[in-house]
Amino acid sequence: MKYPSLVSDVLNSNELFDVLAWASARINLLGEHIDYNHGFVLPASIQFKTISGIKFNNKNEFRFSSDHHPIVSIEQIQKQSGDKAWVNYLLGVMDKFSQHGIAIPFFDCTILSNIPIGAGLSSSAALSCSFALALQNFLGLNFSLEELAKIAQWSEHEYAGVKCGLMDQTASLRGKASHVLVMDCLSNEVEYVPIQFLKEKLVLLDSGVKHMLDNSAYNKRRQSCEEGLSIIKSQFTNVHSFREVSLEMIQVIQNEEIKRRCQYVIQEIERTQLAVSVIKSKNIKALGSLMNATHHGLSKLYEVSCKEIDFIVEELQKSSSVLGARMMGAGFGGCVLALVNTSEFDRILPNLVENYNKTFAINLKHYEVTIDDASGCILQPIV
Repeated sequence: MKYPSLVSDVLNSNELFDVLAWASARINLLGEHIDYNHGFVLPASIQFKTISGIKFNNKNEFRFSSDHHPIVSIEQIQKQSGDKAWVNYLLGVMDKFSQHGIAIPFFDCTILSNIPIGAGLSSSAALSCSFALALQNFLGLNFSLEELAKIAQWSEHEYAGVKCGLMDQTASLRGKASHVLVMDCLSNEVEYVPIQFLKEKLVLLDSGVKHMLDNSAYNKRRQSCEEGLSIIKSQFTNVHSFREVSLEMIQVIQNEEIKRRCQYVIQEIERTQLAVSVIKSKNIKALGSLMNATHHGLSKLYEVSCKEIDFIVEELQKSSSVLGARMMGAGFGGCVLALVNTSEFDRILPNLVENYNKTFAINLKHYEVTIDDASGCILQPIV
């Protein structure tokens, strides 16, 4: 069996685990901020992974180590703060398992990852999902991947304080190579749609910034949408979600900021549905145009972009070798996802990197994206 490169590195090392599990970073072609608004999203798992390795210990404590964070030792499952706060994504999973009446013996857990941090690739979901998959196999449980995704989501809600939708965890655990997931965020049903690039490729451009608006800005956007939908429902009794809302209906909202948020959601739901037919018809050029429209909505209506991200997108959209480009992730920094012409993109990249550095004094990193199988697990790996 061919394992992801990071998994192979661990298998070739001298470190032994009872269980080794991994989950993926994800991109989202369209549908940003739509999962918690019950629309449709188009994520795909990619080649970057987070690995959780677990082995039993007899130290009467849980010990967590990571290549990005300080070692944490705890005796009880309870929220941590300060330098230890990163383990809350894992402790929430453990707490949820315990609520099912599952006894958890003490263990050592090692976390390894090659996911660019702060790039909007859902590294937090990959962390909690890889751990959930490892822990369930360590304990001999049989939760489905759908159930594990919900457990990981619960952990983010209750232990990390991020009221995220289920898209990130679903893609992190259930993605398939060369396929986009069409996720219905009302029913959580998933359809796999093949996506084929012939003369094109997907590239991530990491802005190198993450403005410190943390979880509050994300949660505020969600609250605005909930308020807007509540106002609409009070006037239109046939409305149950944003799927039934038209642009005309949002005129009943007096608050202009909330109205803009709702306008973006309505238009993005329409774009994601259109994108599914575009992908199925292999009209990649049209997909790029939809990505451009999404960025405009994210920047001007939902207002989750920033000057660095807008600069990258605007520079990319000037070139005929770029079919589409948009901000990706929760926003306020992170990555731009670009759909580009394979043979021509490398020609414009140096100028973009140079101009970005001159403007912001930041080195612009880029990564080619491979849509890859999402997750897996090995019991007692062979070294």
